[in-house]
Amino acid sequence: MPFLPSRAAAPAHRLSTLCLKQATPSSLIAPRVAFQRTPPRPAALHTARSPRTNPNSAPSLLAAQRLRRPLTPHLSIYRPQMTSVLSVLERLTGLALSGTLYLFPMVYLTSPSLGFEVSATSVAAAVGGMSPWVKMPVKFVISWVFAFHGFNALRFLAWKSAWGITNRQVARSGWVIIGASIAGAAALTGLGSETVLSAEESGD
Repeated sequence: MPFLPSRAAAPAHRLSTLCLKQATPSSLIAPRVAFQRTPPRPAALHTARSPRTNPNSAPSLLAAQRLRRPLTPHLSIYRPQMTSVLSVLERLTGLALSGTLYLFPMVYLTSPSLGFEVSATSVAAAVGGMSPWVKMPVKFVISWVFAFHGFNALRFLAWKSAWGITNRQVARSGWVIIGASIAGAAALTGLGSETVLSAEESGD
């Protein structure tokens, strides 16, 4: 025979049935959580865009970019100093002397085939025919090249021996070399000039 609840248990049975009908599965498993229905807005992204170009404007844009590039140090940004100037002059005078040493024999050997003569006699005659106002400056420049290169080479040899390598000593020796080279060039220029001038006056 089926089980029939008593009259006393009937109200409790009805109350439990009503509670089960009103309850939802979500309320029985987990508490209610308020979820945001609207999706979050994406963050604004800033993308780098290159300007639109055509093949004809590409060279001009490249040239403009090259102008804005950083430049490496150049000699024009440095202030000339005693050491740098005399170092450059030492190399230039060395090139002039060595170039003349090789050039004159080449001209001497090829001159007969070219139709003119280059010898000590012809060079002396050409120099003797010059005006003193031209001869003396040319002779002074050539003499200064010899004197400066020789005196400055002695200073370089002293540096190799670790003598006179402080900043003050280098500056002082530089001025000494300049004065010695000018004095030496003047002495070489005046050497024999009085004899040549007197010979020219007597010839006139």
